[in-house]
Amino acid sequence: MLWKLQTLPKIRIFCWRIGHDILPTCEKISTIGRDFNSDCPRCGRDKETLIHVLKDCPKARACWCMGV
Repeated sequence: MLWKLQTLPKIRIFCWRIGHDILPTCEKISTIGRDFNSDCPRCGRDKETLIHVLKDCPKARACWCMGV
């Protein structure tokens, strides 16, 4: 169903990556590399998870609201 949407291919791929939880967040990268910091590089409050990037981080939320 996602692939039949009339939108840009990069938006379809981004939605597919969100649905499969495969975006490269700091938490995901830190599971591979042991010396990698999993804290959010933008706000520094929490670990950078998918939910934090898309909803909870105040700086990322400001970018989403501007449409950037």
